[in-house]
Amino acid sequence: IGLDISQDMINLAMQRKKEHKLNQLQLIKANLTQIPFKDKSIDIGLAIFSLMYFKNIKEVMQEISRVMKEDGKIYIATNIITINDPSLAKQLEGESIPIDLGFGDQKIHLENLLQPIEQYKNAFQKTGFILQEEIHFKPDGVSIAPNYKYKNNTTIEKVVFILQQKNYI
Repeated sequence: IGLDISQDMINLAMQRKKEHKLNQLQLIKANLTQIPFKDKSIDIGLAIFSLMYFKNIKEVMQEISRVMKEDGKIYIATNIITINDPSLAKQLEGESIPIDLGFGDQKIHLENLLQPIEQYKNAFQKTGFILQEEIHFKPDGVSIAPNYKYKNNTTIEKVVFILQQKNYI
């Protein structure tokens, strides 16, 4: 089952579903703050580059916690943007940071919220998840937009968190 709030992304996924003959894949337009599933109904979840668009990660993780079975696992991939000046980082926390996805002239311009990695980890812990693994990657195909005012003070990386549900909330 694939969820996305964007009808454009659902349409793109439908095309890929047909191309790859993924007949069992269901695609649903829904928000991660209101997942249309029963409590404790999901064994494994994937949140692929979605949490970075929510100001309140804890709220999203509470809803994910609700639908995850005891000992269920969720794999979360996200971009982590870091402002290298601590006083500036605190001032900009929660702000939108312009990023470019893609290579060369084939780029899509988006914005990610500036959320410290600690904010993710705190939300995981407070919603009953145990962080089993944290994997950091170079940001191939993702960069801070060249016109961003603080680009020289900013770094971006891709991170995958592997979490296990322990305390149903």
